[in-house]
Amino acid sequence: MASAKIAITMDERTLNRLDRLVKDRVFPNRSRAIQDAVEEKLEKLERTRLARECAQLDPIMEKAMAEEGMGEELELWRILRGEIRWANLNPVEGKEQADLRPVLILSQDVFNERSGTVIAMAISSQSQRAGFPLTLELDHNDLPKRSWVKISQIRTLSIERIGRKIGRVLPEELAQIIEGLNEIVGG
Repeated sequence: MASAKIAITMDERTLNRLDRLVKDRVFPNRSRAIQDAVEEKLEKLERTRLARECAQLDPIMEKAMAEEGMGEELELWRILRGEIRWANLNPVEGKEQADLRPVLILSQDVFNERSGTVIAMAISSQSQRAGFPLTLELDHNDLPKRSWVKISQIRTLSIERIGRKIGRVLPEELAQIIEGLNEIVGG
């Protein structure tokens, strides 16, 4: 695949945020961070377009598309329960988790497809003093660092905030996280 070198100008605040991500080893360098950001933005735009199209399909039409081999394109952009994905959580207020970080998708697949939003929990690489049910350490090799799901940090996010897939939690982990949420909210 051909590639081209480009130059961009960005404000100091954005550059500082970019450098922080490189320093925290989320990305190996500025170029990779910018490339990933552009790719994620393009994916989000395509996913938004497909989600809007899917929301207008009835189940019979979806089945027909899948049978005609068009289901792969729809499947590629689906955001599924139990996935760990990058998300931009800014802007925030108070003690909400911020910045570009991994999140765990909790909402059911059909909700994600039809609503244009997902329900997710923030994931942190900061060692957590609070134990279960407020946090749960994830045993996940695809995450860049040792990580904890912050069960108390649950949010509804527009699919435009959701980026590329990092991995997926085990069904047992997802069940334990839901159990922790039920303890917090009294379910």
